[in-house]
Amino acid sequence: MKKNKRTIGSDLERVDAHVIQPEEYHEASELDEGFFERADLYHGDKLIRRGRPPQGAAPKEAIKLRIDPDVLAHFRATGPGWQTRINEALRRAVQTAEKAAPPKVRGRTSKRIGPKAPSSTKTGRIVTGKSGKKLTARKHAVKRASAKRA
Repeated sequence: MKKNKRTIGSDLERVDAHVIQPEEYHEASELDEGFFERADLYHGDKLIRRGRPPQGAAPKEAIKLRIDPDVLAHFRATGPGWQTRINEALRRAVQTAEKAAPPKVRGRTSKRIGPKAPSSTKTGRIVTGKSGKKLTARKHAVKRASAKRA
């Protein structure tokens, strides 16, 4: 076993031998809820909980996310656990969006409901090519440019 490089300047045997007197109790800090939340939980000799929660069937995924500085400062100012609070805020946003969205229809339907939405391009204009295929204005411009080169 490696020997610890650092040594502490206390006489631990003397500290362990000291018995706390009744007048010394006021010096000890009170144990608040935060103390117990940060504590390790044991069942017999087995460590039950320490640090991050156990990963279940759907473990969280580590990602790199770019967030506006003011939003990040707001969550960091709330103290430890700010990443968890961001996750909770995103989860609430997803649940709200799911409640507001119409139910998804699986498979093909026999009738179309409403007009077909135009494709999302810069102009949104749809042009029909020679083959009868619908081309967006951007694709049409690319085809015309390549035809001029040939």
